[in-house]
Amino acid sequence: INFSFAANGSPFGDNAALSVAINGLNGQLRNQALRGSGRISRSAGNADLRFDGVDVRLGRTQLQLDGVLGTGSRDLRFVVNAEDLSLADPEARGKLNARGRFAGTTQAPLLQLDATGSSFEWRDYRVESLIADIDIDFGAGQRTKGNVQLQGLQPAGRDFQKLELTLAGTPSAQRIGLGMSAEPVRLDATASGSVTAGTFNGKIDSLTLKDD
Repeated sequence: INFSFAANGSPFGDNAALSVAINGLNGQLRNQALRGSGRISRSAGNADLRFDGVDVRLGRTQLQLDGVLGTGSRDLRFVVNAEDLSLADPEARGKLNARGRFAGTTQAPLLQLDATGSSFEWRDYRVESLIADIDIDFGAGQRTKGNVQLQGLQPAGRDFQKLELTLAGTPSAQRIGLGMSAEPVRLDATASGSVTAGTFNGKIDSLTLKDD
């Protein structure tokens, strides 16, 4: 593995400012081509990490990061393109393409996510396909919109043909829908309520369970 880097920081110690920039990362890792560049830094007395132009590619897997992630502040944009998840975990299989943004605070988070995936396997768990479209902003945006679909879900040997979760509304007027198919059983449920300090408070509006 070859690369060049520049590092600086002050003062010395656990709370020191730190900046590491890597350029021209290339070589072989786990028999896969490795390339990358970017900068990771933090301010003195602050554990929050800042990512600038981080772009790492291993074989057919790519990770891009830009922004800040930590307890004090967060606004991170990310891209993940993985044709083979076994590069991350030897027991994992599948394909994942995802991009989005994670920002806001613990009390008022923001999450934007657009993801698709297929042929997931990890130990006794399997998912044929994943589709996720999420746009949640509990801060100034005051919106909660999302749809997550899982097809061919097999947790520990159990078979679910489809699992779908939908979100709509605002933090003060939230609507949630859940649909599940596990032949011969079909479950559909809706709930409404509000989200305060990261906790949902509401009621179940409808619940239908069919066993054909």
